[in-house]
Amino acid sequence: MENAIRERIQAKTRDSQLFEIFVNHFEFSPKMAEAAICTVKEIELHRYDPDRMRETGQVIRQVVSIKAKHGPRLRELPKVTVRLTADTGAEDQEVFRKHGAPGLREVQICRMAEEALDQGGVLTGGLGRYSPGGCPNRQAYH
Repeated sequence: MENAIRERIQAKTRDSQLFEIFVNHFEFSPKMAEAAICTVKEIELHRYDPDRMRETGQVIRQVVSIKAKHGPRLRELPKVTVRLTADTGAEDQEVFRKHGAPGLREVQICRMAEEALDQGGVLTGGLGRYSPGGCPNRQAYH
């Protein structure tokens, strides 16, 4: 009886369900089905990594490390993953109401640049064109 229960539980696992789909529907060999399941697990574990989860208004980006040397091509530089706050909600709405879109854009860029630096990264990509005066103290907008 215990064997029968164990087999039924095993048959209901996601792995066994995927195995059945790969073998019966896609005509994979059992070894190929097992390899596909391992690949799916790796992708899903990477996707749902708790360190990569973000809150509303945040984005996760890979940026150049602050330790990168000057000279090499951008794609050759060491990268770090950072969590940036693109939208703070009510705070950003208040800045927009008082200073309009240009003021909000400047505050957002400065905030994200500071967050990236705090996490060991540097933002690239011509941010200066949005903020010709650099990033003054954000408190001026609050």
